[in-house]
Amino acid sequence: ATGRALALLGYLNNGDVATSEEMAEFEQYKLDRVEQAIDAVKIATSRQELAKIQASVPPSDQKELNGAIRERIKELSHAAANK
Repeated sequence: ATGRALALLGYLNNGDVATSEEMAEFEQYKLDRVEQAIDAVKIATSRQELAKIQASVPPSDQKELNGAIRERIKELSHAAANK
């Protein structure tokens, strides 16, 4: 509501206001992007791969990814120790 009010007052660059459907689509896009990154983390084979995956996700979404990365690092460390 605040964003819509600001847009109507001309405080946004072009005056456009996202519809609730557009915002829902954007939120779904963000969720899908994080889910894809988590899937990539699960099959990563090195810390370098994990770093690239983490860098591909915006900082605002990395919190959701960090747990999966920590878990994968433990798995990789455990596998290396058992060789």
